[in-house]
Amino acid sequence: MNSLNEIFILHVKTDSFVLFSEIWNFISKFEEIYFDRKSPYGILWAGKDSEWIRFEDIKFKENEKSKLFLLGERKNKENLKEFLKKKKINFREIYMEYNLPDGILKKRIFCITRPLPDALEFSYKIESLGAKSIPLPLLKFKKINLDIKDLKEDFDYIIFTSKRGIYALKENFSLKETFEILKNKKIISIGPETAKEIEKIGFSSIVPDEYTQEGILKIFEKLENKNKRVLILRTEGRKILKENLEKMGFYVKETKIYEMIKEEKKKIDIFLPLLKKVTDFVFTSPRLFEIFLEIGENFLKNKRIITIGKITGSFIENKGFKVYLTPEKFITDEIIKDLIKKEGKNEGVSIFKTQEEKNK
Repeated sequence: MNSLNEIFILHVKTDSFVLFSEIWNFISKFEEIYFDRKSPYGILWAGKDSEWIRFEDIKFKENEKSKLFLLGERKNKENLKEFLKKKKINFREIYMEYNLPDGILKKRIFCITRPLPDALEFSYKIESLGAKSIPLPLLKFKKINLDIKDLKEDFDYIIFTSKRGIYALKENFSLKETFEILKNKKIISIGPETAKEIEKIGFSSIVPDEYTQEGILKIFEKLENKNKRVLILRTEGRKILKENLEKMGFYVKETKIYEMIKEEKKKIDIFLPLLKKVTDFVFTSPRLFEIFLEIGENFLKNKRIITIGKITGSFIENKGFKVYLTPEKFITDEIIKDLIKKEGKNEGVSIFKTQEEKNK
């Protein structure tokens, strides 16, 4: 890691949990990051190699690692400065003030349980409407090492059921190898977010009308020639594609290209005191909801639950919880639009546009 060898004190005065993305690269360069109870916890996810330590547990050693003190409490900053001066330890000081805009969701606090980077991207959108948003990625991405010969059979179609399949492909193989795998194939993306990731590496893809596995099956149902070879690149989850495509007559190979594993408990525990204040929880899969129940279902009492996808919504309702909102289209931008419709009531707020609408 390209780390800094100096000690920085970053005093932040903010009502945001995530701040803004421009400072993330700076923060991620430090090996040790100390924070206090008024720090914007959401940026804990900056720098996957950084160690996050509570300010009270500060320890100075002879061979110092690069340290950042991300402090929200003024008294902590002043006490630290005094300590460093007495020890004749050099440091740099930065002050930052950032206030959330006065938006339509200003009285609400969201918890976004999506994996990274989605939890952060959605949190930025929520905070642009005045709400506070806590990114809580209960699951994290882990690629599965593959040999290119595992994927170089003569397939006619390649299906991606998540944009993380694209991430895994790029992490496993060079651009040249990725091109070799995808060239001359018809690529199917489960939704527009996955399609955008494919476009970034120079390919187009087919997107079903409904962003589900059932929607993908409808594409194949319309094909007259069922004598085709199909490769599915995916992780765990519902596995209706392979079974149903084989029933239709297709040759199907399903390859696990990545997995989603639980985030470290010590990181999740940092956020627990904040969850009591949350007004809205966002879940995008049944598995995320199950993991959250392990943390404590009491956090969900009398709170609004928002889901992406009818399957997730039905799963949560079958567990005895009420779902406040599930958008018709299974993308996060639709959640924003529906929230504005529900909360706005023609209060003069400009309607958030999806990327699809912006491109029209």
